[in-house]
Amino acid sequence: MSGDAARLVRALKYSGWTALAPKMGAALADPARRLILRAACSPGELCLVPVPVTRPRLRERGFNQAELLAAGLARALGLRTASLLESRDSSASQVRLSRTGRFTNVGDRFRARANEAGGDGFPVLAVDDVVTTGATALACLSALAAAGWRPIGLVSFARAWRVLDATGDSTSLM
Repeated sequence: MSGDAARLVRALKYSGWTALAPKMGAALADPARRLILRAACSPGELCLVPVPVTRPRLRERGFNQAELLAAGLARALGLRTASLLESRDSSASQVRLSRTGRFTNVGDRFRARANEAGGDGFPVLAVDDVVTTGATALACLSALAAAGWRPIGLVSFARAWRVLDATGDSTSLM
């Protein structure tokens, strides 16, 4: 990940520039609208679900950047947010892991609160700061679906580009 988006994500995540989050979240409005339209769901029933961080990471930073982005997006679109996901503390940081390592690391990391209403559940849209390999996104959406929610996708502020190494695996540019 490079350029302005990378600098903004790093400033938010690692330097605590939380004042950036409302505008960063609002910048997700257009992609979120497209997913909502494609899913043909009513915005009134849709809920934004921030990707959680582990408890140690939350203690270290003092905030969850995805929650702050989801709040900015919610204000921009008049939607609600809900913390339906939790992250188990056992997995390592994803930052320096290979593509294969990232998918292995988050395999069972996330758990979703069960949908008590039954049926297909309300549609949910996950929100994160950056997508690198998609491992976290897939794990979160899978956990939501398994708990009875109807995930329509995930929006993120940035997308990290990957470079293949000699083995065909990829390494992060972040």
